[in-house]
Amino acid sequence: MLRRFVLLGLAATALVLAAAGSGAASATGTLAYVGEWTPNSSSDAATHGITFTVATADESTARLDSGSESINFDDYCKSNGPGVQPVSYFKVNFSTGGVFGGCVSGKTGGHLYAWAPGEIWYGHYAWVKGEPELIGVWEPTGNRDVSDKFTALHPLASFAVHVKYTVVGKKGGKAAELISATGAGGVFVSQSPPNCLSEAVLGGFGGIAVRIVTVGGPNVVELDAVTVKLAPTAGTFQTCDTTQALKAVPVVVASSDPHEKDGCPVGSPGSLYLGDRSAKYKGDTIGLEVAKCHLAVSLTQGNAKKGSHVAVAMTFEENG
Repeated sequence: MLRRFVLLGLAATALVLAAAGSGAASATGTLAYVGEWTPNSSSDAATHGITFTVATADESTARLDSGSESINFDDYCKSNGPGVQPVSYFKVNFSTGGVFGGCVSGKTGGHLYAWAPGEIWYGHYAWVKGEPELIGVWEPTGNRDVSDKFTALHPLASFAVHVKYTVVGKKGGKAAELISATGAGGVFVSQSPPNCLSEAVLGGFGGIAVRIVTVGGPNVVELDAVTVKLAPTAGTFQTCDTTQALKAVPVVVASSDPHEKDGCPVGSPGSLYLGDRSAKYKGDTIGLEVAKCHLAVSLTQGNAKKGSHVAVAMTFEENG
């Protein structure tokens, strides 16, 4: 039997959400704007070091936040205005203290328009090369001749994995199982999770190569081979003082060895768990399960035999 767990690929998937509630837009995608956004290095210098936090709002609050620009707000966002429906309302908080009120409506062409006294800010949500992006312009004087372009990213939880693990079998059964895993990648979340609470995974990228060699006795060696990819329509990221973890992130089988004795159908669902933990909590953890393929890997550094190790490093970056 020849099977080799070759690649755990993280294929980017956009999260598409529909707005809900009174006066909300029926079009999908409006809630994708919600969360923290930090302009990247390609953005104009005036936006560097600023974080935009987008939150849902009601019409009266968004109009109040638009201040002296409420005439523009009414043109694009007033619920009973011509061509405005469907409409969803938002407020945009700048980390520097500014507050803007605006909307996504039938007149904004899918963009989020927001205003503050004497200022205009607008952007559109896009999924670009595996990354959710907010691409737009900030006009701090309300004058289009004085504008600052930005491309902003959601927070990113990056990870790296390196595993070398030996499982010694019981007498009369398999002699040993040698497991190795290496790789790196990352997942995006809409905002920083509050301490020890979780945020939903929006999408991800990267890969983990997993290889299992089973030694069953004299002249018996088996390699197991399957390729799976991340399908992040669910799953969460959590960060605490002692632990950072990805939990129940969906994966699917992308390909399998045709000589596999135990069939492993393409599209078979599974899940991934990664934990970056302190030694006090038994160290790092990796878990990968695809039930239809009889694949269940669950390894913790705290249970590792001498010479084995499980290392998961996770870094959380506000600016993606």
